[in-house]
Amino acid sequence: MTETTQAGTTTQAASVGTRLWFTRRLGVVRGPFPERQISRYILLGRIREDDELSLDGTHWKPVHQLPELIPDVMKNVRTEADRQQALAI
Repeated sequence: MTETTQAGTTTQAASVGTRLWFTRRLGVVRGPFPERQISRYILLGRIREDDELSLDGTHWKPVHQLPELIPDVMKNVRTEADRQQALAI
């Protein structure tokens, strides 16, 4: 199964049960990325709390409204120091 991104490129769909997400920051859309990679990017700080995510490239939500994607260790992170401490675990 293949999917066409907003940029018009064709990608191989992820395995069954894995959702593919688009990211948007300051109007720039990237993706799709597998759900697991989104969670890792949140952990690494590549995706921020105020970035937006979408499954279809049309309906967007800020990351903080999608708690199922936020790794447990990141749920109490408030500062950059907290994030660095979480990464050290």
